[in-house]
Amino acid sequence: MLRSRSWRLYRIGRAAVSGSAPTPLQHRGTFKAAFTSAIVGWFALIYTLPQLGLLGVSMRLPSLLKTAFHSDRYVGLVSKLPQVAAGAAIVLIGRSADRRGEHATHRCAVLGVGAVVLAGASLISADQKWLVPGAMIIGTAASIAWYCPFWATVTKLTPVAAAGAGIGVINGIGNLGGFLGPYIDGWLRDISGGYALTQMFFGVVFATSALLVLTLRGRLWEATQGSATGTDRAQVKGGPRPVG
Repeated sequence: MLRSRSWRLYRIGRAAVSGSAPTPLQHRGTFKAAFTSAIVGWFALIYTLPQLGLLGVSMRLPSLLKTAFHSDRYVGLVSKLPQVAAGAAIVLIGRSADRRGEHATHRCAVLGVGAVVLAGASLISADQKWLVPGAMIIGTAASIAWYCPFWATVTKLTPVAAAGAGIGVINGIGNLGGFLGPYIDGWLRDISGGYALTQMFFGVVFATSALLVLTLRGRLWEATQGSATGTDRAQVKGGPRPVG
């Protein structure tokens, strides 16, 4: 048995050096596995909804900023603060989620804050000058910082056979939200004659995505516990078991 195992390893090594693979990988990812995976479709839906809501931050709040601060210099200075806050939020949220292992909880909290800000922006007028940049800073940070815990959750729960293609499917379908967002915004503004209904809708979209994330907490906990248990067993036995 030892000779046969050594012979197989020798053949695999020679095939790797010569560039001819002996057999296809068993867990090779395919687009069929990605499109038929329920968890990939669930992640695509969760990713699409915030992409719709990003329009509320990128269009409504900057227009309020221009109305509140008539000087182009003030508008330019204040408009840079949300991007700085978003960069800091990405680092802090990502580090906190990795340290505590609660990626779903962090993403749900961030989306919840974004939902409140987007829905509350419908009540802000141009006369409330300092509420406008505050809403922009918090809304921009919340609309961007959720990416870190989201993709960490995707890589933990997506099956191996659907991992590579699945990430592409999630990203491709999710970006449709950015395409459909302007049409929904225009339709709602035609109906209501203003931005209030649009902001409320985008706030509800963020809140819905946050609730969908909560449904994954159990599966994420099981995946994390299973990974930790496997690592502990390997360490107790002196290392991972050899393949074959």
